[in-house]
Amino acid sequence: VHAEWENTSIDGYTYVKLIFNRDGIKQHYIQFTLDSLEEILDLIQTTCLKFEQFDEEKCQILCS
Repeated sequence: VHAEWENTSIDGYTYVKLIFNRDGIKQHYIQFTLDSLEEILDLIQTTCLKFEQFDEEKCQILCS
C-alpha cells in the first residue's frame, strides 16, 4: 500500500522502504507481478470486511 507506485520500473520493481542498519542505508525494492498485486488487493478487501464486521459487532454491544 505504501509503495511508490508511480515510480514502478518497466520490470515491475517498486520502491517500498529504506532499511537502516550498521552497514548503512539501503533502498528495498519488490518486483510485483499480476498475481502478487491480486493477492494484495484480496488482502485489502478482506481487511476492509473485517473492519466492517468489527464495527457492526461493536455497535451491537454498545447499543444493547
